[in-house]
Amino acid sequence: EEGENWQLTLLKAWKNMNGSDQYGLFVELKDGWKTYWRNPGDSGFVPEFQILKSKNLDKLEVYWPTPQIFYENENEIYGFSKKLILPIVIHPQKKHVPAEFELKITLGFCKDICIPKTFHLKSKNLQNTSEKQNREILKSISKVPVNLSNSKKFIFCTVFKDGEKLKLVSQLDSEYFKANKRIKDIIFQYKDGSVWFTNKTQGMDQGIQTFQTTLNHVNNKKILVDRSKIELTLLTQDGGFIVNGCLS
Repeated sequence: EEGENWQLTLLKAWKNMNGSDQYGLFVELKDGWKTYWRNPGDSGFVPEFQILKSKNLDKLEVYWPTPQIFYENENEIYGFSKKLILPIVIHPQKKHVPAEFELKITLGFCKDICIPKTFHLKSKNLQNTSEKQNREILKSISKVPVNLSNSKKFIFCTVFKDGEKLKLVSQLDSEYFKANKRIKDIIFQYKDGSVWFTNKTQGMDQGIQTFQTTLNHVNNKKILVDRSKIELTLLTQDGGFIVNGCLS
């Protein structure tokens, strides 16, 4: 589907070894326009995916690559400019029978103004990807954050009180996060949305890369921090990592 400043196309790619089907959602944007990540940041539209009808569909998985970070009027926005290629995996109930589905997708598009746009897409009669588009999907898959949550502890967190505010300092394992794994930025999120983070800074402490941020309750209430609800998305040059729980 095409608008004046964006174009959205769903294409069928290849069959995976586990019997699932790989699709790619290609979103192309005119200069100056952007669309949002799964979490838009301080402002913006949360993307929504809804299955309206399906046949032989077990589940649909959307894989978000790490986003760019934009700064607007002191707001931190997470999204994509120019192009977003979103890998989507369809798991059929019976692996030898194709799944059919109708999708309703709502995305936000922003330049000087922000516009929510809803698309209705059907799996029937979709075009297949080209070799170039397959490479683009694979590149996007490579930029999906690697989950470090069950790995060796690579991040150490400290929460402390600074006057009336609570602050969080994250220290990164400098032996692991080096060379192409060096962290450019971190996105801090709180899973139930009751806490939001501001005034993020980064620095070095005795050779260890650190990020500091202030915790705020959405209703200005006193914060009882459950560190297991803190999610960190770490951005590198080539992709990133995700850590669930910022424990000490």
